[in-house]
Amino acid sequence: MKWIIKTQYIHDFSPSREWQENFVLSELGVHLYKRDFDMTYGTNLITNENGINFELKITSKDSHEVFDFEISTTNWKPFLNKEYPQVVILIEDYFKMANRYWYYLETLTEKEINAIQQLGRTITPFQIKQRIKETKITTDLIKPAIESMEEGKYISACQTNIFSGTQKEHGDILDFWISCLVWIDVGEMVFNDLYYYKKAMCFDAECGSCIPINIEEMQKPIDDIKGVIPDFEISSVKSCLLMKKDWNDTILLFDCGNYYIIHNWWTTD
Repeated sequence: MKWIIKTQYIHDFSPSREWQENFVLSELGVHLYKRDFDMTYGTNLITNENGINFELKITSKDSHEVFDFEISTTNWKPFLNKEYPQVVILIEDYFKMANRYWYYLETLTEKEINAIQQLGRTITPFQIKQRIKETKITTDLIKPAIESMEEGKYISACQTNIFSGTQKEHGDILDFWISCLVWIDVGEMVFNDLYYYKKAMCFDAECGSCIPINIEEMQKPIDDIKGVIPDFEISSVKSCLLMKKDWNDTILLFDCGNYYIIHNWWTTD
């Protein structure tokens, strides 16, 4: 199994790539050692107290600042709905704690890694981060250009909510998604500030996971959308992205070219 942690070097001091790699691997070694994990010097082999081995390596080489840290093992297996071994969470925590140097963006499972490789991402967390940074909250957002096709209520039950917006109103899918972040909260239209997202020192998964999904696997959401948009056609969908993946709050974003659709399933149970 493998996982990838994506992070970005953001310190004002911009040394060579080699220096950055040596620095962070050394820091991670100390961080993990204090938490009962041994990281063998020179091999990047991590061993936990139960003797399970993990290999850590840097796989991204296309950017001076963006790093992909791949953690892999043949020993650990998921259990009790746990997708991440402790060492993955600890390395993720390091980048959140060391936010003077690093901006943490996401942790991907092997299934998500494969989906991105096979289907490709139409938007990424990096792009959302940058667009949020550029976006100003103005009175223009008091009246959202998001249409609520089916709105649930905050009660103890499962709810499905569908929202839409046009390319003409939003410009592109990034602006549409950010409008959804500003307005949609557990199925209701509630105005929120972007201040949290602008100032956060790590990219919270609630900002958007951007995991591509095969449209053929989305029959139930497609049926839900057709129930409120009768002329909706699967052929119009250019891409489908899983933006929020909490067990009790799942958001799918459909890019249909001239318009966009949000399918939000959630429950309070």
